[in-house]
Amino acid sequence: MFIKNSFSVTVAGTNITDAIRPLWTDIEYSHAAGRAASSASITLADQYGQVVMPQDRAPIQIEISGAEVFTGFVNSVSWSMTKDNGRTLKISAFFCGPRKQGQRANNQK
Repeated sequence: MFIKNSFSVTVAGTNITDAIRPLWTDIEYSHAAGRAASSASITLADQYGQVVMPQDRAPIQIEISGAEVFTGFVNSVSWSMTKDNGRTLKISAFFCGPRKQGQRANNQK
């Protein structure tokens, strides 16, 4: 059975989901307990170098299947090129502080 991947990404107040949907290869996030840092990353296939890189410290929000899983700030953008996979762009983000009311660790119900 095929399960559709439903996600939404907003950077600096702009929803970029439609722009990155055909390019995304990977979205990862982790929540640490209590006040420890949480992190997220988005990897995009950027074969033609068309992706505009977000600025450092730009606010970023990621939702998966309608649930907010990460809110934080861009802390690095890296670009790489491999022989087999071409160019990729990785946006990494972090949040350090207490979780918001109702936010769940590790996407638990």
